[in-house]
Amino acid sequence: MTSQNNELSTELYESLARLSHCLHHFSHQTSRSSGFPQEKRRDLRFIAANPGLSQKELANKLAIKPASATVKIQKMVMEGLISKRKDSKDARVTNLYLTEDGQVLLSQLNREAQPNFAELFSNLSESEQATMLELSQKVNQKFHS
Repeated sequence: MTSQNNELSTELYESLARLSHCLHHFSHQTSRSSGFPQEKRRDLRFIAANPGLSQKELANKLAIKPASATVKIQKMVMEGLISKRKDSKDARVTNLYLTEDGQVLLSQLNREAQPNFAELFSNLSESEQATMLELSQKVNQKFHS
């Protein structure tokens, strides 16, 4: 790697770190306006995108302790947002699914947040947004492989 490439990588990292901070702040503002915790919305989105994932997988993907995942899961089950089912192949494993109420709530939260997301990226063309999505997915794959 050349010195110029190292500098570019460092500059890119610092820019993305600032963007991450801004997105975190934006997410908290959005969740305050909806009255629904950003963290719980993220958890619901993750379970919706990965139906049937185990409690252990959820803890790993969210980078939290299994005990913390258990508490989150218990709350969402009590609220009727997710259901737990024993794995058909291994009864020791519990799989997580959104309930119908959880799906309805997540859809509602996404609809309410959509104008905020559109505004957030309004200075990018549709093509630039697509390129940014593709590149961010490519970087994310490195963390999930």
